[in-house]
Amino acid sequence: MDSRSFPILPQSVTTAKDGHDARTGRFTRGNRAASGNRTAKKAASFRRELFRVVKVADVAAIVQKVVDQAKAGEPWAVRLLFDRLLGPCLPIDVETRLRALEDVLLRGNRHGHL
Repeated sequence: MDSRSFPILPQSVTTAKDGHDARTGRFTRGNRAASGNRTAKKAASFRRELFRVVKVADVAAIVQKVVDQAKAGEPWAVRLLFDRLLGPCLPIDVETRLRALEDVLLRGNRHGHL
């Protein structure tokens, strides 16, 4: 690759008074506003711990329990299982309105309108 396509940044960056690089507008090192999203860091920490503790066999046992509950007729388990496998159901009203809109568009198109 041509080295000119990747300009090398100077070692000393001119810093504006507000903690931003005067040339690029990015936060400079040590700027407190550039510390990142603490909530995301905490969530990532929880996620790492969950992946460390929960094993594949644990997930399989939990899924099997939901399947058993769905087979036993528990509505919450049926809904959860189908939502996860097939996606959430659309209300019939949306489907009805969509058909009506399609009919209007098709009729309008026949008359030279869109």
